[in-house]
Amino acid sequence: MRSKDPADRRRNLLALSPAGEQVFAEVSRAAAEMTDRLVEVLPGSDREELVRILQSLVEAGEAMRDAAPPGGDRE
Repeated sequence: MRSKDPADRRRNLLALSPAGEQVFAEVSRAAAEMTDRLVEVLPGSDREELVRILQSLVEAGEAMRDAAPPGGDRE
């Protein structure tokens, strides 16, 4: 679903329809189940290392987001 951005009429805002939200929820559940099955094969120490690495990536992504110019404009 599309609507105009009230802060900037040149931009469009996008949102999922109710049917799209349902599909997204189903796909998200399936992806989470697959991830769980994949991670189950790792020994505990490897799981801990994976969590540490993923946390580092999340923190780096958050830092990049926080450093981005207002409005999401890219250089």
